[in-house]
Amino acid sequence: MKIFGFLVSAALVFACGKPQEKLHLEQADMNKARLKHITTKAQLVESLGNYAAGWSTEELQLTQIGTYPSSAGIYYYSLSMNKEGVSGQGQNNQRISAGVDGTGEETLELILDENENLVAVEDSRTQKFPKLFIVKNSNNKPGDWMFQLYIPQVYSNGKTAHKVSFQGFTQTPVPSDQEVVAAMLNLVEVVD
Repeated sequence: MKIFGFLVSAALVFACGKPQEKLHLEQADMNKARLKHITTKAQLVESLGNYAAGWSTEELQLTQIGTYPSSAGIYYYSLSMNKEGVSGQGQNNQRISAGVDGTGEETLELILDENENLVAVEDSRTQKFPKLFIVKNSNNKPGDWMFQLYIPQVYSNGKTAHKVSFQGFTQTPVPSDQEVVAAMLNLVEVVD
């Protein structure tokens, strides 16, 4: 249902808004990271590596309007994953989503100031990407947890952000920060 709402919103924006230039990947800043262009479930599961091991996956929900990665356009995907919980605890469920979404003005400080329930995830592996940062809910608990990665992007004719989100539902145990960072960074690529 969320995807349907997103598609309706996107159609309204394109139908009612002024024509805008596409955001070309001629970057105006030194951020050398972006989302990998993933269009199939197999590509996503392969990129997630060990993080997806043992999980059943549903169909990849993909929305792409425009020609990402040659222009930002609208690019979003979501994948639900599930597996049986231990000792009869029921079904574990999580969702992996990513897309071009944001203002391009996102900074760690701004995101933390705007939401007191978020904290930074510190990991040395993120230091090779100057503007990339990861946050999580400060009160992550089984069945109710969230991690988000942001990569603000500045192009020669506009700004946006690339974002990855991992969310857990029902009784799904909270993964370690290290596990999530490794999986999220596998969904990012270096731009030459």
